Amino acid sequence: MPSASAWISVAAGVGICLATYALYVEYMHAADETFQAGCDIEWLGASCSSVFASDYGRMMSKLGLVSPGSSLDLPNAANGLIFYLAVLLLPSIPASSAVREAVMLGAALLSAAASAYLGYVLAFVLGDFCVVCVSTYAVNAAILGLALSDFLSGRAKAKRS
Repeated sequence: MPSASAWISVAAGVGICLATYALYVEYMHAADETFQAGCDIEWLGASCSSVFASDYGRMMSKLGLVSPGSSLDLPNAANGLIFYLAVLLLPSIPASSAVREAVMLGAALLSAAASAYLGYVLAFVLGDFCVVCVSTYAVNAAILGLALSDFLSGRAKAKRS
């Protein structure tokens, strides 16, 4: 059976696909407001395009962490893409497995917290539904669960040694 680390890589790959698609939709919607994304599913009440274009589509500036319009004011999907790429690269960093597991768990907790916040905003502030957004929340939850499992199994191995 594949390790938790292997499954984390699979989840990160799915996350990369979702984030890349979200960036594509955001770009196309900015270029043409009549653009109809595949994730804009009218019968479901899902409108990814309007969610990505909202003020909450750039969480860092919305929270006041960066100035709106600055080079660090990236779309949420770009931040997600950076996170998923970092998750894929983490195993190649020359550090002990305990350090890598701890860093992965910390990053997974941060992404899960961002997902929880954005999920709240999606449901209760925007009153919308976004298939891509909800899918990324599920990917981030899976990465958190797998990272926690990896971290705890690493600690259990260390105690046995």
